[in-house]
Amino acid sequence: MKEKILLFILVAFFLSNLWAEETTSLVQAISVPASGVILPSDPMQARISLDLRNIEIVEALKFLSVKTGLSIVPTQKVSGRVTLMVENVPIKDVFDIMLRSNNLAYDKKGEIYNVMTEAEYKA
Repeated sequence: MKEKILLFILVAFFLSNLWAEETTSLVQAISVPASGVILPSDPMQARISLDLRNIEIVEALKFLSVKTGLSIVPTQKVSGRVTLMVENVPIKDVFDIMLRSNNLAYDKKGEIYNVMTEAEYKA
């Protein structure tokens, strides 16, 4: 009887360790944000819905950064206002239209989007 109990304990220990390793590797393989939504590998391809009305472009970029997790850094010369209402649109399209409507451009270095005026971009 003692041998069966010992065997049961060893098998239970082995299975619990095996399950823990599989669970850990599964969690590492699938990165799910706190929202529970699995994002595409390129965050700019994720979709977003926004309703912004006559908001300062720097504030709109901050809002977009918070909503999407993108690192957006505007220069001091970035200014203007934006109004847009979009439903289920790729973030890249929203970002581009916000910049184009204010004659702005961006340069991506690593994971940081540096937003600037067109004159700054050309220089």
